[in-house]
Amino acid sequence: VLRPEQWRFGYLRLASDELRQLGLFALMLALALCAYLALLVAISLVVTLLAFAIGDAPAIGLGLVLLVVLSVIGLVFAGVRLSLASPRTFDTGRIDLMASWRMTRGRFWPLLWTYLLALGLWAVVQALILAIGIFAVAIIGGGFGALSNEAQPDFTSFATALAPLALVNLAVSAIGEALSFPVTASIRDDVPGYVRC
Repeated sequence: VLRPEQWRFGYLRLASDELRQLGLFALMLALALCAYLALLVAISLVVTLLAFAIGDAPAIGLGLVLLVVLSVIGLVFAGVRLSLASPRTFDTGRIDLMASWRMTRGRFWPLLWTYLLALGLWAVVQALILAIGIFAVAIIGGGFGALSNEAQPDFTSFATALAPLALVNLAVSAIGEALSFPVTASIRDDVPGYVRC
């Protein structure tokens, strides 16, 4: 959409931009796995040391809770600081995680509050879509008793997967995702140097 001269059918294609995004996501997944393993080893080591040093079960539990909270805070911090890597990669045509880190320097709190606001708006849209889906299935299915069948759909055969209630549920869910995606995709326009994607 941002580059109309590169039009493809439905704006779908697999070219260098898309491959760079896949490479970026693979790199970020590898970093997340490394961070997770490092935190797991560190927490295990600290809990073991606390068990030998203190030997008190409540103190060990409190130390474990504190370590988990600190780990989550660290992962959120890293996630916010690296959150502009994808649009930066699209804009420059290069995978550069440190550019995102530099762009978000001094902007952690505004970005975090923006992401939390977007998450709240996304949750509202999802709740509304869920309510619409429940009422649509109830109306088409002949009452709220039809909801029990849709709560645990049977995909063992093609006919049950393409039943009218399943298709209504699928259509409402697809519309909901289409409505909620722009909420989370367009929240980074307050950062200087960012190209809106």
